[in-house]
Amino acid sequence: MSNQQDPLPPGRAVLAIALALAVSTQAARAEPTAAEHDRGSMKTVDARSKPAPHQATTPDPVPIAAPPIATVVAPVADPTPAVVPAPPPKPADPLATPSKMIAHPDKAQIETVVPAGRRLVAGGADGLIMLSDDSGATWRQVQLPVATTITGLRFTDERSGWAVGHSGAVLRTVDSGEHWALVFDGVRAAQATLDAARSANAADSIRQKKIEAAQRLLSQDTARPFLLIQAGASGPVRLIGSANLAIASDDAGKSWHPWSDAIENPDGRQVYGLAQRNGITLVAGELGLVLAGKPEDGLRKLKPPFDGTFFGAIDGGPHGLVIFGQQGRAYSIDLAADWAPGKTVNWRRIADPSPTTLTAALLQPDGTLLLADASGATWKLQGKPDEAKLTPYGATAPYPILALAEAPDQSLILAGRGGVLRVPAQIVPGSTPPGTVVPAPVPAAPAPVPAAPASLPAAAVTAEPPAPPPPPH
Repeated sequence: MSNQQDPLPPGRAVLAIALALAVSTQAARAEPTAAEHDRGSMKTVDARSKPAPHQATTPDPVPIAAPPIATVVAPVADPTPAVVPAPPPKPADPLATPSKMIAHPDKAQIETVVPAGRRLVAGGADGLIMLSDDSGATWRQVQLPVATTITGLRFTDERSGWAVGHSGAVLRTVDSGEHWALVFDGVRAAQATLDAARSANAADSIRQKKIEAAQRLLSQDTARPFLLIQAGASGPVRLIGSANLAIASDDAGKSWHPWSDAIENPDGRQVYGLAQRNGITLVAGELGLVLAGKPEDGLRKLKPPFDGTFFGAIDGGPHGLVIFGQQGRAYSIDLAADWAPGKTVNWRRIADPSPTTLTAALLQPDGTLLLADASGATWKLQGKPDEAKLTPYGATAPYPILALAEAPDQSLILAGRGGVLRVPAQIVPGSTPPGTVVPAPVPAAPAPVPAAPASLPAAAVTAEPPAPPPPPH
């Protein structure tokens, strides 16, 4: 037996060859070319490895950059607890806070100075009232039950007096200013105004307007100050304040009632000065406001001689009623006892050499009228009423003067933002007495005058105006 295999039949041999070729072709297609290997590995392919121009080419795939991986950092808790700021403390109620005693009250801002017999009483910032029993040479402070700024003082005799100020404070003394009691305030004034408006016998529209005005006063305006005091040895006490706030008492302060309806000031302009003569009351104030009349009949508007603000009014003795204020303007007017609103008035212009705002006035016992201004200078009114003019008086202060007073020894007291200064009645030419400021030697010393009476006319009580020049308060 031979071990040599028999040859395949011709048909099967052809089939075997075809199968072998097919396997070889698949293996060749599965093997990547060098160029394909280079493209797959993103290597640059040499131009020599590129296919012939007549061969179809497939564009290289554009690589897509992977998006960056965000790094998440977990917050680290602050071991220190958060500090929440405390709300600011509420300001103390000045009507419930006693005034502070200070080391040098005579250097504080002084708004008003008046005589109480042979004593001088001065009032000023933050509930300050101080007394002098030596014609202004020394001063001592007394404590008040309130810390409101005192804007007005008025003594009806040497023991009985009134003080008014911010927050509608009304205080009374019966021992020449040694002790003071709070008898009324802005909250009660606003409530009284509201009660009166609700019970008013008027048309519904007018009554409603009064109620709304009183409600505004009660809700937000109780800090408005009283500025002017009208009081005598007998009769009612009348107080006028900011924004036409006005009250009156017929029983020496035991009870009070609104008085605003008697004042023709619908715009609520500020009032700064009050004077009385022949039973006629004159009030002057902001933006040319001038009111006049008998208090029991009401105060009505007068046509002003000037549209600027007046910071004071005073009984000028032989010069009649005098008003003064911005731009150094001063005017006088005569209102007889039979004058009534609606009658013609004739203003007389007082010649003024300086445009500086006039802020205070004083009628001396001999009839001399002095005025002071915001620069600290003083002026003397001279000449007949129709030819009156202001001439330098010779005493000055280094601050705006807000009040003038004459001491029992005829010394002149200059009070204002820097405290009080005392100018003796006799000034030696060329010298500067302690506690005074004199701009130049005085040609001749003023002649002695009679002692001051127990009570002088109420000095103009002023308050800080909203517009320049430097305001009185």
